[in-house]
This record gives sequence, structure tokens and C-alpha cells, in this order.
Amino acid sequence: MRLGVTAARISEIERGNYASSVDSVERLAKALGVKIADLFDESGSLALPEERAPRKSEEGRLPRAKTKKRD
Repeated sequence: MRLGVTAARISEIERGNYASSVDSVERLAKALGVKIADLFDESGSLALPEERAPRKSEEGRLPRAKTKKRD
């Protein structure tokens, strides 16, 4: 099932840069098979993931090593 929104819009919603409509939240809950209330935290804000899921193109890759800045 598609939500009718772009991946870029979903990303904006996840980052808190876009306020989703009630209709979009209802469709998201339905697509995920959860209650609308499950998408919100105790304060009433959208419950956002701690870390983003890896993209399909990133599956199987090791995380980048953090490098020290050269002087």
C-alpha cells in the first residue's frame, strides 16, 4: 500500500521539518498495521525512530569508520 507521499516528504516528517496531515497519519498507521496512537509518544508528538533504517543500497555495507582530522 502506498501513502501517496514522496520519500522526501516522509524524511521531512521524520526529521520534524513538516507537520503531517491527520489523513496522512491515518494512512501511515493503516499501512503499518498499527493504531494511530502507536505513532505518537507520551507528549503527543510523532514518535520518531532513534536511527534511520538502512537504505536498500546500503544493505550489507559496513558502517564508515570515523577518521581523525589531520592537522
